[in-house]
Amino acid sequence: MATERQYAFFKFLYEEENARENTINQYAKTLLSLITFYSGFVIFVADKMLATITLPMKVIFATTLASMLAAFATTVWGTRMADFEGVCDPEDDESENLFLRKRIADFTVATTRNSGINNKRVKALLVASYFLAAGILSHAVFFMIALF
Repeated sequence: MATERQYAFFKFLYEEENARENTINQYAKTLLSLITFYSGFVIFVADKMLATITLPMKVIFATTLASMLAAFATTVWGTRMADFEGVCDPEDDESENLFLRKRIADFTVATTRNSGINNKRVKALLVASYFLAAGILSHAVFFMIALF
């Protein structure tokens, strides 16, 4: 027999996963902002240095741009993964015990599915973070070569 406490527990798990989704969305927005800002900075600075760019610097600059583009594409791809499961609508003619059992099952299925989707999104955003870091590192190398 399902109880109100069991129902509350599974509802809590479902709401936790939804809160995690919101956190992931905020992280993705921040990552997109950083990528956009830094890409603009890279292009602005490179425009000022066009006369002094050598072939090795062009290769490093292309690596920087490719990393930024990969970070942007991966972030956008990670934010678009959204086939979330909702909780089903209750039926009016059910007994309380049957209602609770069905809703607990609904919360369990939805939480499990949403958790898997959130895990994929987090992995994509982690890859995007690595691409961003690679772009920043190659841009630093670009500057070091330009200075010496």
